[in-house]
Amino acid sequence: MFTEENLVPTIEQVAKRSGLSLRSMYRYFADIDELLREAIDQTMSEGRALAHIDGLAEGPFPTRVERFVSCRVCLYETVGPSYRATVHHASHLPPLRDALERTRLDFRRQLEAQFEPELRRLDEPSRFLTTAACDAMCQFDAIDLLRRSRRLTVAETETVLASVLSTMLTAPTSR
Repeated sequence: MFTEENLVPTIEQVAKRSGLSLRSMYRYFADIDELLREAIDQTMSEGRALAHIDGLAEGPFPTRVERFVSCRVCLYETVGPSYRATVHHASHLPPLRDALERTRLDFRRQLEAQFEPELRRLDEPSRFLTTAACDAMCQFDAIDLLRRSRRLTVAETETVLASVLSTMLTAPTSR
């Protein structure tokens, strides 16, 4: 239902869609919040394998940019609807809020690892700003903006992200 932009389905809608009785739904889930958490957790667990970058931090810079961007956009394409549901419900479901923050931090750490040689050459203030800018552009929020609001294709989105990363990470060190 998340893929159909129904980020707030009722337990009755889910029961009808799944072919289960309402009674069965309540046997498995105490309430809609528990059902939402489980649905989101399941999708995010499936996405964890896609978040892995083979050869993390290995290879020439253009190859690392391509691998990173391709991985991140592919992951977004797979879990984007669940991500939007997570963001929507995070304010009133602390476990989702915590998972969202962990994911964002993991994404930042992955970026720092993938581009450690380029970030290392920067002085501390420049490293901080460059990391923050690259991280912001490669989080799902930015990818969602490019894909859904700007209506860019997957290839166009990858080109934008690769261009931003390449520009930011290869710019002169004085900012």
